[in-house]
Amino acid sequence: MLNASEYKQVHRAMYENYNAQNADQPVALPAYISKETGVDTDWQDAVQRGGLSQKLHDKHAWRLGKGPLFVILQPCIR
Repeated sequence: MLNASEYKQVHRAMYENYNAQNADQPVALPAYISKETGVDTDWQDAVQRGGLSQKLHDKHAWRLGKGPLFVILQPCIR
């Protein structure tokens, strides 16, 4: 998993390699690669941190013919 600076490094290398192999059709670096944004998320921490979760089970109340249909979600209690 890459941080912002490593991501930019890899993409810069990709553009440089492409341009070296295709000198007659060079592609300019996009601004997000050449501009310093100051943003650097620790994605590994963000992905692995504990989140809020809730286990639910549902109850259905069906009525045939004319009338409403009810669906009730309730928290599971263990």
